[in-house]
Order: sequence, then C-alpha cells, then structure tokens
Amino acid sequence: MSRPMEILGMTQDGEIAFRFGDSEPLTLGEADLIELTNAISRDYLPMWPTSPCRECGVDAVATIEGSDYCEGHALGWTIREMESGRWGK
Repeated sequence: MSRPMEILGMTQDGEIAFRFGDSEPLTLGEADLIELTNAISRDYLPMWPTSPCRECGVDAVATIEGSDYCEGHALGWTIREMESGRWGK
C-alpha cells in the first residue's frame, strides 16, 4: 500500500522534515541523506528486518530457494547457476 509523502520543510537544525500519510513527522539530516542516497544508488538494499547470510552470517541481501544470502554468496550462487546452464529454467 502506497502512502503519500508530504515534505514539511526545514527544521531549525537544518534537517528536512517530512511524513508519510498520517504518521508522525520524521527528519533527516545531511549525513542521513547521504547514507540514504548511497543505499538507493547501489544495486541492492539489505533485507529488512535484517537476516544473516546462510553461509557467513553477514546481513543478507537476497533470498534464494528459501535461504538468505549476503551479496557475495548470492553472486556466487548466480554464477554457478549460469555456468550450469540451469539459469532461467
């Protein structure tokens, strides 16, 4: 379900204030905005709530055949599938 975002303006501390639908106002400072922008521009976002990789325990970014994997192990699984010729079947 999509909730409309309303940008409320700048706070006295220089943070951006906004809210989704009828929720309480939220604020983001410069460091928060940089972190958010960097996360969005990556090829993936970590799963939420966080889940450990089945292989190494690092935060997972993908669920493959019911198991959660970090970026490196998910990539390894994808490469093995492509090499085996089963990719996309």
